[in-house]
Amino acid sequence: MYLKFICTIVIITFYVFFGVSSNSPFYKPKPYLKAIKSYDEKVKLHDGLIEVLSYNTWGLPIALDGHDQDRRFNVMGYELASINSEIIALQETFHSNLRQNILQTLGKTYYHCMDYSKNRNLLGLCHMDYLGGLMTFSKYPILEEKFYPFPDQPNSKIIELIGRKGFLISKIQFGDIECYIVNTHLYAGSSANDERHRKAQIEFLFRTLKELDIINERIILVGDFNIQHPCLQFSEVYQIITETHHFEDSKPIINENDFTYNCRTNAYVPNNENKSKLDYIFLSRRMQEEFTVRNQGIEMNSPAPCSDHYGWKATLKLNTRFRNSSPICVSQ
Repeated sequence: MYLKFICTIVIITFYVFFGVSSNSPFYKPKPYLKAIKSYDEKVKLHDGLIEVLSYNTWGLPIALDGHDQDRRFNVMGYELASINSEIIALQETFHSNLRQNILQTLGKTYYHCMDYSKNRNLLGLCHMDYLGGLMTFSKYPILEEKFYPFPDQPNSKIIELIGRKGFLISKIQFGDIECYIVNTHLYAGSSANDERHRKAQIEFLFRTLKELDIINERIILVGDFNIQHPCLQFSEVYQIITETHHFEDSKPIINENDFTYNCRTNAYVPNNENKSKLDYIFLSRRMQEEFTVRNQGIEMNSPAPCSDHYGWKATLKLNTRFRNSSPICVSQ
């Protein structure tokens, strides 16, 4: 009873004081936010390569037994930096300590646009982010960015209401072209009702892309979709993404090495949980036409993992026929 009371108070406080409006304009980055470009990034840009990493950090806003938050939060930024992806899309970065540690490492060499240091103080119980747990970092300039919270739905779980999930749209300058990174985290759970919640969320996401008139642009849709891969189980959400809106899964056929949530290899995953691929990278039709998936696979899968998820990384290469006769210019 006490826990329910606290959770109710937390939710009320959040909506009264920290609700995020979806009517605000795109957030423009400050001029001084500039990445330090290495020779490696210049070569990748010249070759038309984009490496994209999606990673659920398991950064819950409160400490729980067995979650090893101190260890994981202290090393996660360095582990992410060592992968050296041009785009890093993170989910569940609710905890203020985790975001601070990530900013101290990735913030030195990556562009970031939103104020990730900002917190919601939940009645002094914990500090929590206000962007649905999402963070996006890029080695290439972020031109503009905006967070869209998902609309409230009846009969939502308390933990989902507190998390206030949504999607973060980042417009990226990749040499001479622009593309959009859409980072999201959908409703969790395996029941039919949970899938209905996810369906409403993904439909809202695509309606928003249409209203913004960017649905036909270069879009990389990434994140934790909390859906089973169709190789294992049918998902209406997956069908909406791939069949209704013609976004292509970077890996439509998976094997035993592609599970990002796996109790057999990750000690943080409960033994009663089925192995799953919950984390995805989807490409819009224009991305499919102009880019090729060069390689992909799980990341952040060391014997001492930093999360109950592994990351999913894909390397995309701009096709020759869509490039200028001269090399892609390198932004100074």
